[in-house]
Amino acid sequence: MLDPTVRFESSGTQPEDVNREKQDWYKDSLPVYIEKLNLKSLRIVGLFVVARGTITNLFVKTCEEFGISKSVIDEINTIAIRRSCHL
Repeated sequence: MLDPTVRFESSGTQPEDVNREKQDWYKDSLPVYIEKLNLKSLRIVGLFVVARGTITNLFVKTCEEFGISKSVIDEINTIAIRRSCHL
């Protein structure tokens, strides 16, 4: 399960911090998702996108691992920039 999170950058460890935060957030509900979706396992990945549109290395590596195309990454980048302008 990929959970993209758009935030303003505050530290160099934020990509890893967001990933851990999302894993902690979903850990108690994993058995429910696994049972309802009839899965053998489920992995949670918190993907941090900087509100100014910067895509982190962890984000790119995860997308590559799951076969998510560069055009989708670019679109996520564009959406993050547009939406952060509304803040």
